[in-house]
Amino acid sequence: MTNSTSKLEKIVPKIMPQTWDELSRLMALKSTDHIQIQRTMLKDPGVVVALFREFKRKSTQEHALTDCAHVISMLGTEALRNLLSSLPKLNLAPYKSPDVRTSYSRAAHAAIIAEALAKHDNSRGAGELSTAAALQNPTLIALWQANPIAATKATGAMKMHVPIETAVSRELEDKLIDVDRHLGHVWGFPQKALESLGNWDPYDKYLQKILLASHLAREILIDWHSEETELYVGLLAEHLNCSEDEANKWLKQVVIEAAHSLKEYGYPLAAYDLPSVALPEAPEPQKKQPKKEPPKEKAPEQAKQKEPEKKPKPKESKSAEKGTIEVVAPSTAKPKPEPEKPKEEDHSHLSIAEDVQKTIGETMRHLKKEAGIKRIALVMFHGDYHHIQTKMAIGGDKEDALRTMRFKIDNHHLFSLLRKKPQSIWIRPDTFDKYGRHIPEEMVESLGTKNFCAMSIFVEGKPIGVLYADGSNLNEARYNYFRKIVLKANKRLAVPHG
Repeated sequence: MTNSTSKLEKIVPKIMPQTWDELSRLMALKSTDHIQIQRTMLKDPGVVVALFREFKRKSTQEHALTDCAHVISMLGTEALRNLLSSLPKLNLAPYKSPDVRTSYSRAAHAAIIAEALAKHDNSRGAGELSTAAALQNPTLIALWQANPIAATKATGAMKMHVPIETAVSRELEDKLIDVDRHLGHVWGFPQKALESLGNWDPYDKYLQKILLASHLAREILIDWHSEETELYVGLLAEHLNCSEDEANKWLKQVVIEAAHSLKEYGYPLAAYDLPSVALPEAPEPQKKQPKKEPPKEKAPEQAKQKEPEKKPKPKESKSAEKGTIEVVAPSTAKPKPEPEKPKEEDHSHLSIAEDVQKTIGETMRHLKKEAGIKRIALVMFHGDYHHIQTKMAIGGDKEDALRTMRFKIDNHHLFSLLRKKPQSIWIRPDTFDKYGRHIPEEMVESLGTKNFCAMSIFVEGKPIGVLYADGSNLNEARYNYFRKIVLKANKRLAVPHG
């Protein structure tokens, strides 16, 4: 690690004065609830970092830590009091422009979203999930204290939709992911927090929830309506097993609850960007509306007396002879013709094969131009799904083995796993050893890389192949963009043809 990273690891993040006050109150109670203390801590990543660092400093052996409550039970209340009294407190003016509270708010929102995901799944370990989500950006938290100007530049770049790894790495001498992991180890982060740092594991739903909570928190605090937010809401919809509209409503409700919980901290709140949302001011008393008395039920005899004049009976059409009655309302007015619906772009004249070729071709060219992905190929399944063959490819050399790739595959092959539903995967050099068993050696030789992503392509609900992309410049931002664009292609190809 470079000198700048060594300086960051020595930083002791300051805590919010509201955290100090609330923790002092809780620990003064006769019976101390560790879960309540944990919930308060998770609103302030400064105190969470301090807690794990203190445990690592005092511990003489390795422990499989899970969450803040676990560490509190092992340290003891007295040690926690001593730690709290030693921590520096932030002294800031009311929030107007980005400062350390920008990162603190992101961590607190991530913890709250992670807890909501755990509750939705009825899964255990909500505290572990929330703690890991709150600890996803240690470098930026430390950078605010070590170099506020650099942190301000990085945060400004992120507001302009520059990917976080690019925005923060510009201000460092090392890559962001390397610094995050180094700080996580030095500061004694729990295992799940360490495993999830920058690691979107396609086979580990637990780690995905941690990162999804962190990414959602980051993006909604920047812009609720950005393409990046839309992308992660799409992933949230997959996790919640609902539509994107329903996922958006679910997230907004969680964010409103977060605003109630975090307002006293003076953080920037994601809920402030929601249109027509009542934020956590004291609710105004609702004006009493005059009660409408329900209509009284009439006695049968009385009802008969007051019945309006009966209208002529509807005529029976000739179709009544066939056992059905068509009711025709007596009216002299001519029925209004139904307005014609605006015509949408129609691709029904294309055959499925032609539409696949047109859609995938446009998608591949777009990814090559806009995302700068080096090589892209459509690899199609054949017959019984036990053979794959490259059908279209752009980028790279004309002699690339990727262009003529043809292999027999089994049910455990990576591409076979992808065809179960529209889904994507990103294989990186640091995860290749873990997932390499799903890719035969001869195919690895043909690909010539251990850094690639792929997503299954479905036509009218049936898997027809996989869109493959690679390149040394493939990173999280390019992978997310690849996923978003291919999802759009899948939505178009899902429409029935013919």
